[in-house]
Amino acid sequence: MVASAATAGAQTLESGQVRGIVYDDTKATLPGATVTLTNSATGLTKTGTSNASGVYQFAQIPRGSYNLLVELGGFARAKYTLVVNVGASLTFDITMKVASQSESVDVVGVATAIDTATAGVSQLIDERSIENLPLSGRDYRDLAQLSSSATVVPGLRGGIRLGGQQSDYTGLAIDGGDARDNFFGEFFGSLETKNFTIPLEAVQEFQVVTNGFAPEFGRSTGGLLNVVTKSGANKTQGSAHYFYRGKSLTKDDALGTPSNIDNQHQFGASVGGPIKQDKQFYFLAFDVSRQRGPLVTKFARDVNGVGAPEWGIANLADLEGPHTQFQNLFTILGKYDLQAGSNNHISFRIFYTQNK
Repeated sequence: MVASAATAGAQTLESGQVRGIVYDDTKATLPGATVTLTNSATGLTKTGTSNASGVYQFAQIPRGSYNLLVELGGFARAKYTLVVNVGASLTFDITMKVASQSESVDVVGVATAIDTATAGVSQLIDERSIENLPLSGRDYRDLAQLSSSATVVPGLRGGIRLGGQQSDYTGLAIDGGDARDNFFGEFFGSLETKNFTIPLEAVQEFQVVTNGFAPEFGRSTGGLLNVVTKSGANKTQGSAHYFYRGKSLTKDDALGTPSNIDNQHQFGASVGGPIKQDKQFYFLAFDVSRQRGPLVTKFARDVNGVGAPEWGIANLADLEGPHTQFQNLFTILGKYDLQAGSNNHISFRIFYTQNK
């Protein structure tokens, strides 16, 4: 709630900004032009006016597709479509055409904007990539490996290393909030292994920032995963998935070692829609993973006849061989959004994670 009051900045982790200059055909700037930005999915509308230098600007724009309408007396209306991504700072200049008294023609086009974000070296993992790329672990953070500078540190506490920095210095922000466990230097929900935090179904897109980022992306010297979760819209829609992996479907590796997974079931769903058109929205998502397989115990030397009476073990050799291991993961997320006018947005998000 305190963070939601910080409205002075033009750009925050979970939003972007749009700015530009309005010109006429001679490239003279046009003050007083009315510029309207509308998100048809949520009904969010922001209106501004170009200043004495012809400059217009919209700050803290939620991620999404927008219609841009520019109007000024004596000129044909200009209509464009543009997309604002997480962490984006778009610059889009507009040229207005003079209209005669008999003309009522609109100039329509798709905006080709320049992203001038201060995020340094970054890569956007968009919704299409999240939906379509194979991800056997259903952990959205694995998609960060699509960035050329990202590597995964091996081991139980291995994190994601960005730009050659230590993984302990990699930050994670979810909807603008810090999601790091500073005691262990890990992401929340990741103690000693990478388990579920929020459902993959709930991730809208995220940005991998490797270095050179501005203060609003601070607190992490080694890079940042900047994540935005989905919200409901005026149209009710959802998705569901089920994936199965079985030992009979998996070949041995190049050394002849069989798969350590007997069976793996992954399933989940999401749904979002309006509570009140253009004003209130809901979103729900969950992800489940059930995995079984052998864990082979082998001592480094012959332990036949060696006991550990303090643990009630007569012969350590009896412990050798395959044992069944399992990994049961579950996460659920709910989100409520309230659009209270053009300049105020309130969002509540709650999620629960269980990793066994």
